[in-house]
Amino acid sequence: MKDYTAADFVGRERYDRFKETSLHKKAGELVGLSANKTVIGYFIDSQVGLGFLTSTITRGLSLAVHFATSSKYTEYREGIYKEGNITPERHRFWKEGAEYLGHSTFQTGAYMLQLTLAMALDPGVDFEFATVSEGALTFIQHSLWVAPAARWSMNLFRRFFEIATPEQMALEDRIQEE
Repeated sequence: MKDYTAADFVGRERYDRFKETSLHKKAGELVGLSANKTVIGYFIDSQVGLGFLTSTITRGLSLAVHFATSSKYTEYREGIYKEGNITPERHRFWKEGAEYLGHSTFQTGAYMLQLTLAMALDPGVDFEFATVSEGALTFIQHSLWVAPAARWSMNLFRRFFEIATPEQMALEDRIQEE
């Protein structure tokens, strides 16, 4: 079965021009993580006890935060894979562990920011630090399955945008160093 790429939809010549832009490398992570965080985010928000309006505000803020932080998260994630020598031939345990480390450390703070802002923007909700703390704990607990889902969606969209996955980049770096 053929893997479809963005070039299949917009044409090779036009896509090759896009590949020369700074947005290209970030596109896979941005789209993959945004899709993941929007769908799974509603579930996590419900576990914290947020209502639909507050959760919708949180998801909107999530998209804004991910747009602003996607490039930093991409660098952070790739750095974990490189430093940990997490290459395609490594066992899945190490790949998922690297993803959990990156996700639970970087994304927990982003979730806390989104939750705090959403509670401040929703006039029907009183801000409570305990809710933000509970949200962070719930986020970390769910990261055990959310991080692999995020890895899958980000790598799927990296392939769609013809961008090497962090494992492939770590392998390329290791080969260049030898």
